[in-house]
Amino acid sequence: MEDLSFISDLPTGPLDVYRNSSSFNWKRLKLALEGDLDLLKLKYKIWRILEKDPLFAHNPVTPPVEEQKRITQLQLKKINEYKFIPKEMFNASYSKRTRTIMTINEAVQSLNPSVSVKMAIGIYLFSNALLSLGTERHLKFYEATIKHREILASFSLTEIAHGSDARLMRTTATYDPSRREFVIHTPDFEAAKCWVGNLGRTCTHTLLFAQLITPDGTNHGLHGFVVPIRNPDTLETYPGLTVGDMGEKIGVNGIDNG
Repeated sequence: MEDLSFISDLPTGPLDVYRNSSSFNWKRLKLALEGDLDLLKLKYKIWRILEKDPLFAHNPVTPPVEEQKRITQLQLKKINEYKFIPKEMFNASYSKRTRTIMTINEAVQSLNPSVSVKMAIGIYLFSNALLSLGTERHLKFYEATIKHREILASFSLTEIAHGSDARLMRTTATYDPSRREFVIHTPDFEAAKCWVGNLGRTCTHTLLFAQLITPDGTNHGLHGFVVPIRNPDTLETYPGLTVGDMGEKIGVNGIDNG
């Protein structure tokens, strides 16, 4: 039988009488629901480490939006420094790696949902999309994101006029054979990318979805493009881009939607 002593006992309170009359061990139920002893141990390890870190201390007063964003960014940086992902996970199966990532994200979410979202979009969604949609040439971005944390990304699909209806996306990526590059173009304001998490202030790259146009004028449909957004050292936006923060929302205000 598994040793579940790493699971903290519940604090005493008015529900004790009901808990004590239970016919089953709640810790074993928790393990059954989680489904993996090692991942459950990882979740508790993360909680214990972050609960001792003053940067993650609960604030009874909701900070101003700007302060929430600042704290969220600092917390993400600290989580990266803790290196919660075991090294062996980089060579594990897709399923095992994904479950480990989800466990880490769930643990962080209970302390600050904004950090969880920022991490999920900026690191895990981007890196998994590279593995699913990219080729060998894109592995350098994967390594820089997952292993080295040199990239904080965003996912640019949604546009002003048609939300996330992929069939109606109007941003274009036209291939220029003379320069061997794709020219990303937003034809008008309605085609501008919006509600993109991390784009407002902090991401260095984005996975941008656009209609692929070849020199003969043929539209090959929606494709993903890794687009540099900011200098990773200064976070200054590169020329040719207009980027802004969408401001306060009804929740997760630690995220700089752009």
